[in-house]
Amino acid sequence: MEGSLYCDITCKWDYDNRTLDISMPGYFMKQLQKYNHPPPKKPQHCPWEWEPAPRSFGTKSQETEPEDTSPPLDKKGIH
Repeated sequence: MEGSLYCDITCKWDYDNRTLDISMPGYFMKQLQKYNHPPPKKPQHCPWEWEPAPRSFGTKSQETEPEDTSPPLDKKGIH
């Protein structure tokens, strides 16, 4: 069985590993043109400038942050 195109969705079947990769080639560029969206001056490949912290699960992830015991800033430290 070889269904590789369905409703503008490209399907790449891997029967041995039981996976399906789907994509919509050209969709993103069509939408940018449709809404007249200018391309960014600098490419953005990730919404963050850093790697996001790994997710943690369990009771330790629900603990609150420790209380801040540092002294408040004076006028010299603010500016």
